[in-house]
Amino acid sequence: MKSLQRICLLVLLLTALSCEEKMPPRIEPQNTLAITNVFYAQGIYDSGPFMEFVFIITNLYEETFEGKVEIVGKAHVWMKKTPSIRATVAISNHHLAPPSKISGNVLTIDPGGRCVLKVYWYLMLDDGRNLLDLLDYSGSAASGGLIRSKPELFVMDAEIKLFNQLGYLQSERMVFEFTGYKPVEENPQ
Repeated sequence: MKSLQRICLLVLLLTALSCEEKMPPRIEPQNTLAITNVFYAQGIYDSGPFMEFVFIITNLYEETFEGKVEIVGKAHVWMKKTPSIRATVAISNHHLAPPSKISGNVLTIDPGGRCVLKVYWYLMLDDGRNLLDLLDYSGSAASGGLIRSKPELFVMDAEIKLFNQLGYLQSERMVFEFTGYKPVEENPQ
């Protein structure tokens, strides 16, 4: 009986002296990844002209991000003077480019490290038209079988999500100049 009393007393003392302090809730870090640079270039392949957008995403946090990459995003491109002339370009995992550290479907971004996405727009608009058919080629002299459009200003912005657990990253709005080239149309005789 005395041993039972001692055990009960010991349990009572341990529960009375135990810490009931709760751990503070985990504060999720904010502004951990950011689209820090966007570059663009105009080019042409045998398949036709394109615009290339390169998005640099930087880890601004003090810890490494590593997880299953599930990129979802869109780049929105429109003519500055005629916003109805627009294109939406989907962004996904296959746009990852070096020096991104990808192994299988796991992306790793160390503190201060970068992930790169290269996105190509082949000048097709949301309504199915080709941008080259809407540009102004007046006054252009043919050179090498091509005519050159007058330069036009375009605007581009993007939203990109790298991981399911994180939200969308927004790019700054960027204005760029585009000049179209297309073959000289032969006049039937």
